[in-house]
Amino acid sequence: MLDLRNDLRWTLRYARRHPAFAVAVTTTLSASIAAATTAFGLATAVLWRPLPFRDAAKLVFVWEENDRGGQHDRTRVTGARYAAWRFAQLLKARGVRVTGKVDVRHRPLMPSDDPAIRGNAPPARPPLPPVLAKLTPPPLLDDMHLTMKVSQNLHAELFLRRSSLIAGSGSIADGQVAVRAMLAKAGVPRAAFDFSDGSGMSSYNRVAPRGAVIMLRWIATQPWGVAWRETLPVGGVDGTLAKRFGGTLLDHKLFAKTGTLNASAALSGYMIAKSGRTLTFSTYANDIPPGVEATKAVDAALELIAAEN
Repeated sequence: MLDLRNDLRWTLRYARRHPAFAVAVTTTLSASIAAATTAFGLATAVLWRPLPFRDAAKLVFVWEENDRGGQHDRTRVTGARYAAWRFAQLLKARGVRVTGKVDVRHRPLMPSDDPAIRGNAPPARPPLPPVLAKLTPPPLLDDMHLTMKVSQNLHAELFLRRSSLIAGSGSIADGQVAVRAMLAKAGVPRAAFDFSDGSGMSSYNRVAPRGAVIMLRWIATQPWGVAWRETLPVGGVDGTLAKRFGGTLLDHKLFAKTGTLNASAALSGYMIAKSGRTLTFSTYANDIPPGVEATKAVDAALELIAAEN
């Protein structure tokens, strides 16, 4: 300790006598601290902090490898490419001869895909290619059950595109217009939400709990409100709530959609309180520290509310 004091005393005395030396040392320390902080922040975000996805440990990266002209090529597999490859495998398994290579084409976004640029002009819709075979999808309500019960993000994103196709081109921008129109009809203030995609995976998505409650109450008054509510996971029964609220006052009596990302957890929907009243709620937990289980606190709060009403 004495040596440290002597070193500090000598350093301060030398710095007073040589200002240039003091400036150089201070600058070097500042740059070093900034670099170390940046490196640590990057390492934390990339290596140590969990990815912003549920079951992040189960994520995999898929690619395909081809030998083209003697050159080894690795191509990232998109959802469309995987579907095309899987389709070719199914055809081959049934004795259909498939020649050539499996490939996909993506239509680039055009200015006409943005309603803000397109204005009142009709959306551009390319001609449909010849139909080789057709598979009739299940009813829309069945897909909603799958999407809501297990929180299927890809299907949720495709719902936005499907809504976009009703009056637009199928783009995200046209889908956002459709969503904003629906929320305005429900009476949700524009300042209460801002969506960048349909899956909910974007970190730019924002919605206030009060805005979610306004929307849920509006849905309950619609002719299709009961059918929509039946798509929600049920506490202690199924979907993403199968292992929550079981054996509590809200067992079989809470119907809500979960939302889970890195350091965030949400639950919004309806619950039947002890008195038999149906309550509409929306709970958020943001900036959850690593290793902290916020869902238990959220569930306990909802159980208390149900018991007191």
